Amino acid sequence: MMAQALQFFAAGFETVSGTLSFTLYELWVNLQLQERLRTEIFDNFEKHDGIACEGVSEMKFLDMCIAETLRKYPVLPFLDRTCLRDYKVENSDLVIEKDLDVYIPMFALHYNPEFFPQPQKYDPQRFADKCKINNEGLYYVPFGDGPRICIE
Repeated sequence: MMAQALQFFAAGFETVSGTLSFTLYELWVNLQLQERLRTEIFDNFEKHDGIACEGVSEMKFLDMCIAETLRKYPVLPFLDRTCLRDYKVENSDLVIEKDLDVYIPMFALHYNPEFFPQPQKYDPQRFADKCKINNEGLYYVPFGDGPRICIE
């Protein structure tokens, strides 16, 4: 129980601080994006007469910036899973055998130009319509997916 509590604390602190640091860096080198976000924050602050939970959830561009940061700088380099049963990969002869460890490379997914054109570019606009993300497969997974998704 103590180990789990410490893991939650460490994972929550390091992932948040790293993501915020990379977001601030990208905004520092992209002044137009910085100004757009600053305007959204000030307008929201004025609308809610300070910082409010509802106000933070209304800041769409802030959410887009965080999502793009998690794409460009994933918290984990890979996801690791263990295959629970033999699985035949569609349209191939490949069979992933039960109990085999599988590693899913985050950078390969998040930097795939098929899904993210100009992957080196910091472009929060990619996440303007989050409903379209992962429509063609599971390629944006900053926190994993399914029953093993990160709870942080």
